Amino acid sequence: MIWPDEEVPELRISMDELREECNILSKVMLRVLAISLNLTDEDFFIKHHQGLYNPQVKSQLTYRTMYYPPVPEGYNLLPGAIRCAEHTDYGTITFLFQDSIGGLEVKGIDGKWISADPIEDSILINTADLLELWSGGKYPATLHRVQIPESEIRKRNSRQCITYFIYPDMATDVTPLVPVVPGSKFANIPPVNAGDYFQKRVDYTFNIKD
Repeated sequence: MIWPDEEVPELRISMDELREECNILSKVMLRVLAISLNLTDEDFFIKHHQGLYNPQVKSQLTYRTMYYPPVPEGYNLLPGAIRCAEHTDYGTITFLFQDSIGGLEVKGIDGKWISADPIEDSILINTADLLELWSGGKYPATLHRVQIPESEIRKRNSRQCITYFIYPDMATDVTPLVPVVPGSKFANIPPVNAGDYFQKRVDYTFNIKD
């Protein structure tokens, strides 16, 4: 990662501190998820996310600062214009820290889009693809997108957010941990390797072909 240390010397320190706090919260959430699925080992997920505390373990744990520039003056948009197309995240869960501009929407299980309005001093948590598989569909991956706000004031301001993608260790094979409904897409599914799945999603997203 490239840091603007000369221009903003405190950024690297602040982001490193945030990462450490997120790692602590990640362990709490992973343990909560194991309990909610009635797993006999409450540390099951933590054991498969060793990258949180061991940098020697290969993992796609990633955090990003995301900047969405303001819409230029005089640039007319159609209603419902999108800043980031709908998608799910690849891993287990994602922490999202929003600013006050908003625009994030999530799709509910009823198929309707819901505005995830920013709440001060809160963290939005998305469930991701591999957690959906682990949970046999109990925790569906959150389909989400970012719309350009229709408010004139908000669309003329930039949007900034920080995301932390919690991903299993690359060597982890993921398979449902709970009984699944016969005939569902999770029934008789072979184990999915976390590393292979990540590469598959990246290749598809960026249209990379062999």
